[in-house]
Amino acid sequence: MFESLFAELKLQNTDRTNAYIAKVEDILKPFAVASFQDSLFIVALTLVSKVDNSRIKSAFFQLRSQLNDSFVTKALETVADYYQSSNLESFTPMHSALRSCTSLQLLTYLMFANPNSKKDAAFDSGRSLNRLLVELVKNEMSIYDWGFSYGQFLLSAALYGNAQSLEGIEINPECYVVTKLRLSLLPHERTIKLHFGNMFYEEDRHRSIFSNFRDISTKQPHSAIIHPPFGVMIDEFFENNKGLRVPTLPRFADIMGPSAYKSEWPFILKALDDLADEKRLYAITTNGAASTETYSEIRRNLVQQGLVECVVQLSENLLPGTSIPSMLWIFSKNNETVRLIDASRIRTEGRRKFSLSLGDIEKITYLVTNRTPISELFEGYQGLIRYVSASELAESNYNLSPSRHLGEDFPAEYILLKDVCQINRGVLLKAQELDELVSDDNSVKYITPKHLNDSVIDLTTVTSLIETDDILKKKSIGNDTIVMSKLLPFKTGYVSNTRNNQVFSNGNTYFLQINKEKINPLFLWMYLNSNSGKKQLEQLSRGSSTSTLSISDLKELKIPLIEPAVQDKLADTYKKLLKKESQIQESLKTLEKEKEQLIETVLQ
Repeated sequence: MFESLFAELKLQNTDRTNAYIAKVEDILKPFAVASFQDSLFIVALTLVSKVDNSRIKSAFFQLRSQLNDSFVTKALETVADYYQSSNLESFTPMHSALRSCTSLQLLTYLMFANPNSKKDAAFDSGRSLNRLLVELVKNEMSIYDWGFSYGQFLLSAALYGNAQSLEGIEINPECYVVTKLRLSLLPHERTIKLHFGNMFYEEDRHRSIFSNFRDISTKQPHSAIIHPPFGVMIDEFFENNKGLRVPTLPRFADIMGPSAYKSEWPFILKALDDLADEKRLYAITTNGAASTETYSEIRRNLVQQGLVECVVQLSENLLPGTSIPSMLWIFSKNNETVRLIDASRIRTEGRRKFSLSLGDIEKITYLVTNRTPISELFEGYQGLIRYVSASELAESNYNLSPSRHLGEDFPAEYILLKDVCQINRGVLLKAQELDELVSDDNSVKYITPKHLNDSVIDLTTVTSLIETDDILKKKSIGNDTIVMSKLLPFKTGYVSNTRNNQVFSNGNTYFLQINKEKINPLFLWMYLNSNSGKKQLEQLSRGSSTSTLSISDLKELKIPLIEPAVQDKLADTYKKLLKKESQIQESLKTLEKEKEQLIETVLQ
């Protein structure tokens, strides 16, 4: 029915797609359509009637026939009955307004629109990431999508891929209905099977289909993809009143600690349970799955079993509904090393979100699929990829974040931060406690992250606290101490002289008590503020929504081993520059006061 329209849709660029979606959304907005599912049904009925130049009633019967699914047609009947009978007053003008759109605009909305909800967005990898996945699996004959949400990947695979068989499962009723609607309108060039069910439920009535999928002949290679929901407890997938039982995940039960159940890992491990020989599973996760200490035992187990083939660090701000960086995992069997790729800078920056252009996708695909020696890769790509052994990964407690293992070559001679200083966490005070302790002026000072701007800390601007036994018994900060934040973005400050104040820092900071016999404190501070130092701090950080530095990771920071005389010379020069900077800042303050007073001389 829509062959020519789909041909145009495939050639449409992102800007035009977004503009068409926005136009239809603007038309629907005043009518307060009950749900995203309803809006798609209404647009679908309008599109069919417009293409066939028929009435809505005829479009309804044609669409119902094409869906060929009792569950979905029931939903369609409910929508049609409500808006044509119960709510005819609003349906007629809405239908008329939608008919002012072109057929391509309506089809674009129908295929590519997403709910305006962060919760729903968590199930979507974004259009450009889906296009990347399609490119990576383009030689596969059959693809399975574990939890297909609103069908974003399956739709991309049908439009731009080569697979002859697409299959997947989804537990959310609306997601299933929407995906069935979308894919039923595609030209019938391939086999598409959608299952409404629970991926964790072993006795699901569709379970035999999973087995058939897994046992397809190796002459027809297939792969699977999964984008697990972030921050969802898997017990939400089980209804006790229906007798469903929590999955045992037999191969991985011993590595699933309680906190791991609120992460992407249960979904991935379940999919890995069904991974056949010589097949691959592609997974999109947040960056915390690769680096957070909580999941290190899971990563250790997978690496030691040879199940991790590749981890690709993607840019931040690609996933809908969040700015968290994302990771692409490729799982397969019998891997002796793990291929780590840093593609975090391969992206196209937009006004609000980043995306992957076709050129970006081509670059990442080249890095992932090219198996030539690293030295033979195109110029500029060699530093973005590395093969890492299990023993080397063990040294980082199985932190699989590519940025941790990739980067500029470090000088051969270096010393670790733990060998030149003692790292202490600051004093953690709750907001209410801090409010009760704040004093107008006192010799007890409390440094917070807002006082850290990579410069010498002016203690006259720091919050003063009332002297209490609880505070004074804590470890205080001395002269020539570095204070740094433990959360990204990492900032530092330098306390050169406490001037007889009792100085403390808050719980979101660390302070470094430096052994002056081993390193010049100012030299160390200079290095932490350098591009090389900041890059190391980012590489050592972990976390999903917020990157943090643990003391154990910070201890492993490498510092180039420079002769003490050179350190001292650099520190002396730096002191002079700091003094000059301070004088300039004082001059700026004076100028600011003069500007403020200038008008006063006239008004008096």
